Amino acid sequence: MKIFKPTNSTAINVTILSLAGLVLITSATIIFLPNIVRLTATNWLSNNGFTSSIETIEINLFDSQVEINNATGTNSEGRGFSIGKIYLDFSWTPLQDQEIVITGIELADISITIRKINEDLYISGIPLTSRSTDDLEAVDTPEEVPQEVHLPWNVSLEKLQLSNINVCYQQSTTDSSNTTAPPVIQQDVCFDLGSLHWKGQVDYTLTEDQAKHPFNINGNISISEITIKNNHFDAASLSYDQIKLGGILLNLHDAPDPEIPTLLPLKVDNLEFTGINSCFQKSKNGAGENPLDGYCLLLDKFNWAGAIGYSPAATPADKTLLHAEGTLALESINLTNKHLGKNALSIGELRFDEILVTSPDDIRLAELSIHNFGALQKDKTTNKSILGFDSLSIAQISLKNQNKVTIDTISLDGLQVAFEKLKNGKLEHEQWLPKTSIDSKTAAGNSTTIKTGAKTETFNYSINSTNITNSKTISFTDNSLVEPFSAVISKTQISISTLDSTRPNKNTSLKLTTKIYEHGSLKTSGTISPLASELTFDLKGELRGLDLRKFNPYVKPSISHIIENGQLDSDLILKSDKGQLDSNVDLTLQRFDLEPLSDEATKELNDTFGLPLNPSLALIRERDGSINIDVDIKGDAENPNINPIEIVTKAISTSIAKAVVVLYSPYGLVVGADMLFSLATALEFDPVDFDAGSTKINTSNTEEFTNLSNLLKDKPQVHIKLCGYTNNKDTIELFDVDTQKDQNIKLSDEQLDELVILAKQRAAATKRHLIEKEDVAAARIIVCTHKRKGAGVSEISGVEISL
Repeated sequence: MKIFKPTNSTAINVTILSLAGLVLITSATIIFLPNIVRLTATNWLSNNGFTSSIETIEINLFDSQVEINNATGTNSEGRGFSIGKIYLDFSWTPLQDQEIVITGIELADISITIRKINEDLYISGIPLTSRSTDDLEAVDTPEEVPQEVHLPWNVSLEKLQLSNINVCYQQSTTDSSNTTAPPVIQQDVCFDLGSLHWKGQVDYTLTEDQAKHPFNINGNISISEITIKNNHFDAASLSYDQIKLGGILLNLHDAPDPEIPTLLPLKVDNLEFTGINSCFQKSKNGAGENPLDGYCLLLDKFNWAGAIGYSPAATPADKTLLHAEGTLALESINLTNKHLGKNALSIGELRFDEILVTSPDDIRLAELSIHNFGALQKDKTTNKSILGFDSLSIAQISLKNQNKVTIDTISLDGLQVAFEKLKNGKLEHEQWLPKTSIDSKTAAGNSTTIKTGAKTETFNYSINSTNITNSKTISFTDNSLVEPFSAVISKTQISISTLDSTRPNKNTSLKLTTKIYEHGSLKTSGTISPLASELTFDLKGELRGLDLRKFNPYVKPSISHIIENGQLDSDLILKSDKGQLDSNVDLTLQRFDLEPLSDEATKELNDTFGLPLNPSLALIRERDGSINIDVDIKGDAENPNINPIEIVTKAISTSIAKAVVVLYSPYGLVVGADMLFSLATALEFDPVDFDAGSTKINTSNTEEFTNLSNLLKDKPQVHIKLCGYTNNKDTIELFDVDTQKDQNIKLSDEQLDELVILAKQRAAATKRHLIEKEDVAAARIIVCTHKRKGAGVSEISGVEISL
């Protein structure tokens, strides 16, 4: 039997021992490496003035994982850092090909500060100032020795997760000539991040044959709970609940200037922000005037669904390539004024549908729509606004060459306006105007006009049609009056045809209908040139059923009268040719009655018109009780001195004068055969003459009574007043006393009473004759109270007739 014996046993033993030693060394390394790393790190921090601690460091060489937990450090100034967790997952194999592949990075509960003072940079109190070239020792290098080019290692990242990250950055400068002066802060910002999740591919790859070496990103990112606070301001901050960025493709290349990287290209498929909250406040040092001071912007959701591509011009001769195609929606937008505690602006939804951008010079949009819009909130407890609407749609928008916009249609629905004048006389919306400490005259005196050689491009636009349909109210309320006034219109419809800024003098058709108060209405149509340098329009319309009693809060303090009854109808011809008005308004007052508040008010109003107004209005009433007034409006359309009250007053006076001359002259009732009279005397008619001492109607008055009866039948609203008088002839006849011969004779009280009785009997006889012989209603005849005037005061021996 042959026996086999092992050979070279010494080599085998050495191998086994070597393997055992390697295992022991590896095991020792695995066991002690975390402690070595922790000790090295804490010693280095201690040398830099930090008291630090690291709870655990875990290194798994086989699974290529490194984890650090609960690391903190604080220096003598109280500055430092806090790290809850750092986790790194990588691959060993690619290292042999000079490639670092990181499959995952996780950072949690990180708090660091970055400070830059002049040119010195500190991270959590650790100085990172680089040595200048003067501090480096000169090193002799051999001339013309070929240098071997070593490319940096390639790096790729697949997954990144951050949570509860806080980074603060402060930049300040110090005055070297004044070491005691505190540093001047330029920036002081803190950034808080709730979480960030990245999944995709980040590659940094350099190759010898590439003139430009790309840095590529392709993947998806989701971020939540971001807050950016500017500590340099009192309370200015920006925060987001969540950001989702999908379909990212980004290539970062080296530009000709190595300090300015160029993005070639950038593409984003989807983008979403939620819970945006941004506040603005004036700087602590008070520098500058910020119109958004005290405002906060809240946005529930910002969503872009589509693709965005961007490639800037590589050279001045190249064009910037920009492409976007998709839909943008913003939901629940609120701009709040913290000082007033009310919303300056609120929008339920703002949408940009079917955006198509092929270049900065060619932008198209299928529709821009706004829903549930409100501006300038009236009350903290309600959602009522000074201005609001249900929906606005602007369809088929095209922007060419950044200075030409064309729009197919604009549609507005549910417009609501509520302007209000407060008790103090100020308009309600004035509280929203920005307050400035700069005097307007000073600002105007310090204004500077900057002239440049660049030609300013004119911005042009055209709108094919505009339509406004409204079932809500547009109102104005004046609370500054003793009795508040309110004007309300509703059910408004407006349509406007083409507007073209390149053709400002082109006529545009306009149609408008609206309801005024409960029963009134206004309709108008025609053409207008709103873009012309001089106002031009040609409109016709009609106003029906306007209740004039609504205007008593203005009428009462103005003329001390109230409108007891009254409705206004009107036919409108509104014309302006190149700024010159040539309009006519035909006013019809239905059942219009003015009631004076006092005798003094009546006299004052009569003095204003130059005639007794109420009786005069009765003269121009039609049989149905209406009053027609023709008002001509001429002058400069842009002249603010045109006074509508004066125009209407003149028109009423003219109408009354025409009525007296044209209508009543044929009846022979007007005093003065040559028609040259004042309006006041024109309202008095020829008196009824009586024989001396008699109360019997003369047959010579029969024709005058007939004409007066015809007048009253033609004007049912007219009432007449009868006042009886006596004169010297009556005194002679009754008492055989000639006062003309003997001026010293005085009548007794009994004689004067007898004259009064005679005057009353004459007035009664005249009234009786008109009732019995001329069929005039008794209610239309008023007999005045006779006043004793003495024997020779009046020249009338009979009855005076007036309105």
